[in-house]
Amino acid sequence: MVGCAATKPSWTGLQAKAGDPSKLRFRQADGESPQVIAGISGDITLHGYQNALVLRMSRNFEGING
Repeated sequence: MVGCAATKPSWTGLQAKAGDPSKLRFRQADGESPQVIAGISGDITLHGYQNALVLRMSRNFEGING
């Protein structure tokens, strides 16, 4: 098995960055663009605020997914 070595300060710094709770999630852009929802008729069009709600709930596995 091939491995790599790191100095203690560089490894500690990397662990601190990787374990920082504020960096564990990507910053999400809010938007009202149309969302494709599998199984929903193409004749249904949602309003912008409804699209934003669907997007937010799907990101956090909320609603019926929860």
